[in-house]
Amino acid sequence: ELFRLTSRHFNGFVDDLLERAGWRHEDVDLVVPHQASPLALAHMARQTGFAPEKLVDIAARFGNQIAASIPFALDVARREGRVAPGMKLLFLGTSA
Repeated sequence: ELFRLTSRHFNGFVDDLLERAGWRHEDVDLVVPHQASPLALAHMARQTGFAPEKLVDIAARFGNQIAASIPFALDVARREGRVAPGMKLLFLGTSA
């Protein structure tokens, strides 16, 4: 039920968040999302419209990291050279 509730409101939430930050969708360089599962991550990507190359996707390799998934994904992206000074990173927690 929580997934369905989040799914109904998530896209509007992200649009509102970007607007409040003064960012446009295309301003985001990298999205570091919470990752409960590969399917949930794919669903979030479809809903928000972020291109796959803008997402840090660790779910298939490392599984559900629960609350640690965002900092863990950020560290993976940093180690892979995907994070640089001045980039706009969008951190997205869901279903909390």
